[in-house]
Amino acid sequence: MKMLPKSVAVAVATLVLPFFSFAGEMEELRSAVEKSDWGSGKSIGEALTATETENGEAFYLLGKSLVGLKENEAAVVALKRANELVSGNADYLADYGYALIMRGQEMNMFQAGPTFLRAMDQYKAAVEVNPDHMGAHIGLARYYMNAPAIGGGSMVKAKEHAAEVARINPFRGHIESAEIAKKENRFADVEAEYAAAIALDPKQGWVHFELAKQQQASGKMMEAKASYEKALELNPEHQGAKKALEAFGG
Repeated sequence: MKMLPKSVAVAVATLVLPFFSFAGEMEELRSAVEKSDWGSGKSIGEALTATETENGEAFYLLGKSLVGLKENEAAVVALKRANELVSGNADYLADYGYALIMRGQEMNMFQAGPTFLRAMDQYKAAVEVNPDHMGAHIGLARYYMNAPAIGGGSMVKAKEHAAEVARINPFRGHIESAEIAKKENRFADVEAEYAAAIALDPKQGWVHFELAKQQQASGKMMEAKASYEKALELNPEHQGAKKALEAFGG
């Protein structure tokens, strides 16, 4: 086998090594985000985007890490850039919308309005790209149920998107319907929706906790206590359930 001249081999290595280094860093970044290791995601993502300025995925994963760290202003910048570099990706659009919602909640009412509207635009775009994008439908349902009428709020539209969530994922559909029932003070329906969600997936401790809170508010103390106990059984670290049961006397 004919060997490459040393000078050529060195030149090839010089070109190839940075590629493998970049590929390794991207895998580390993906792994960090998958594990919700937001600190590592931020550190790796910032280093990558400083040199790979046209890498949409790197900006996207950096943005997700920043949202996880509640550094929402920086997250909005990173996710905006990700969507400039990668068009028509429903995940990128929906997560950008979520970051805008989180950022808007930190602003005063005059600044927040335009930010929330931008978020709604991202969610709408995500649904146009992928009509089955559950996160975008949830984002729209939450926006419409919480926004004032002057800002586009509409319980009718909220219910339409909750129905889409139910079509995609019946368990999550019951959760969204419970949220809408809360807004409309239909407390019996809140309990019914949480109970229906539990019937589909009984191992979600947080849903038992939410049901318990509603049962307690409705004066159903024994049922509430049992639901708190179930929440703690499923998640022994659930501080809310612990405190609630302490108030019950154990």
